[in-house]
Amino acid sequence: MTKLPLILAALSLSAACATTPLLEPTAGPVSPSLLGAGTAERLSSGRNETMVRAYLPNAENPTALGTEVAGAECSLRSDELRASVVTPQAVILPTFKQRGALEDRGVPGALLVSCDYRGQTGRTLLTAQEKEVAVVSGAGLGGLVLGLAVSGIAANTTPWRFEPSAAVVLNNQ
Repeated sequence: MTKLPLILAALSLSAACATTPLLEPTAGPVSPSLLGAGTAERLSSGRNETMVRAYLPNAENPTALGTEVAGAECSLRSDELRASVVTPQAVILPTFKQRGALEDRGVPGALLVSCDYRGQTGRTLLTAQEKEVAVVSGAGLGGLVLGLAVSGIAANTTPWRFEPSAAVVLNNQ
């Protein structure tokens, strides 16, 4: 289980380095179903679009993405959300309130993206991203304190957003 974060990080990095042209979505974005009454109360007014794409493995370089495929059936599941897409397709994900009064500052559960394409399956995990705290330099001690205070407030009030893309590598299993 300790290797999973390393594998996910390698897949994310390799997705950013893909040089093959991306396929155009064949259908419009879908909205997920919300699970539980408490989920709706945790939503902020924003939303973000996450593109789900599926790839065959790269035989020459296992850390790189292979050829993108259209038509993989994928499900996105978390404690709060459910959605189904056919790659390449976007899903409109809600943003979640980030508040100190909420458990774990309101971070939503990770979305497990599972895809199936002609007997090949693959998975990836999408996690919500928090606002990073910026540090002010060259403004003296007063500027540093003010910068940290403003950044800290922003980090605790900016909504949680999911990553803009999900790259799922398919394997024979």
